[in-house]
Amino acid sequence: MSWKLGAALLSGALLLSAEPAFAQGDASVHRPTPVGREQRFGGVCHECDLSNRALPGVRIEKGDFTRARFIRSFLVRMNGAGSIFIEADFTLANMTGATLSEAKCDRARFAGAVMTQVNGARAQLNEADFGNAELPDADFTQAALRGASFAGAKAMRVSFLRADMRGASLAFARFDDADFTQADMQGADLTNAVLTGADLSQARRLTAAQLRTACGDDETRLPPGLSIPNCPAN
Repeated sequence: MSWKLGAALLSGALLLSAEPAFAQGDASVHRPTPVGREQRFGGVCHECDLSNRALPGVRIEKGDFTRARFIRSFLVRMNGAGSIFIEADFTLANMTGATLSEAKCDRARFAGAVMTQVNGARAQLNEADFGNAELPDADFTQAALRGASFAGAKAMRVSFLRADMRGASLAFARFDDADFTQADMQGADLTNAVLTGADLSQARRLTAAQLRTACGDDETRLPPGLSIPNCPAN
C-alpha cells in the first residue's frame, strides 16, 4: 500500500483517529471512527484505507485517491469535485449530498452506497459499479457512464441528461421519473428495468429490442414509434 499524504496534505489536514473501527466483541456493528474537526485534504493517497471513517462534509481538493478504500464510511456532503477516485471503493458508504462533479471515478465501486442527491455531473464513471445503490435525485448530467452497472439500483428521478451510457447495465433497477434526454443508450441493458414516468423521448440510439425487456407506464415518454410493456401492478 502506498501512503503519500506527507507534505502533499493541505494546511489544517484531516487527522485520522488511531482508534479501532469497531468496538471489541461487536464486529457486527459498523461504527465510524471519529476524525479531527478540520476535514479538508488533498495530495496523493493511492490505495490508502479510509474505511469506516466519519468524514461528514470533507473536502477533497483535487486529490488523487486511486484505489483508495472508503468502505462503509460516512461521507455525507463530501466535496470531491475534480478529484481522482479511479478504482476507489465506496461500497456501503453514506454519500448523501456528496459532490463528484468532474471527478475521475472510472471503475470505482459504489455497490450498496447511499447516494441520494449526489452530484456526478460531468464525472468520468466508466465501468463504475452502482449495484444496489440508493440514488434518488442524483445528477449525472453529461457524465461518462460507459459500461457502468446500475443493476438493482434505486435511481428514481435521476438526471442522465446527455450522459454517455453506452453498454451500461440498468438491469433490475428502478428509474421512475428519471430523465434520459439525449443520453446515448447504445447497447445498454434494460432487462427488467422499471421506467415508470421516465423521459426517454429524446434518448439517443435506443431500440425497440432494448425496451421489450423493460417496463413502464402511461407516463413513460418514448421516441416516436417505440413502445414499452406496462409494469405489473403492485
